[in-house]
Amino acid sequence: MPLLVVVVVVVTLSAPVATFLVGTRALGRSTNATARDVARIIAVEAEARPALWQYDAPKLAFRLEAFRTRADVRAIVVTDPSGRLVDLGELELDALRDAPLVWSRSVVRARGAEVADVWVASRMTRVRGEAAALLAPFSLLGALLAALLWFVARHAITRAEARIEASHAALVALAASLEREVTRRNAELEAAYETLRER
Repeated sequence: MPLLVVVVVVVTLSAPVATFLVGTRALGRSTNATARDVARIIAVEAEARPALWQYDAPKLAFRLEAFRTRADVRAIVVTDPSGRLVDLGELELDALRDAPLVWSRSVVRARGAEVADVWVASRMTRVRGEAAALLAPFSLLGALLAALLWFVARHAITRAEARIEASHAALVALAASLEREVTRRNAELEAAYETLRER
């Protein structure tokens, strides 16, 4: 029975966990690519206007809007080398703290120096949903597989018990037959012995 529970658990969790891990890895790569793309745009701005790029937030926010509308991107945060936020418009940091997100960082370099860090956060909602959607079907599959294994094992045990009982019955019959044969042979030997004694 513990083996059947293990089968149910393994089958139930295998696909959802694999989907979650693969999805999270893909989301991480996508988030990393977005962070690098945003860093390139900011690097161009920083090369063109080294001292002023971070003060033209509306222009920078407009250029980054295409990245914010990507399917899973939740936030783009830019900080200067000292860690201060570069104002790019509305940013709800408190909402980001507890949300299930994948973060990626890319360093912005301009004129040979580090001028900013780009942080991109992507939502894990889609990945979690895909993994959760697999739980019910794979739970059912695990239960069906466990039931099939139980039935096959039970059938094999029942057949083995029937064969053992048949073998036991055959041995009992053989023992009884042997006992009768021994009794008959003893009677013949005693009769032959008596005949020899009378002579």
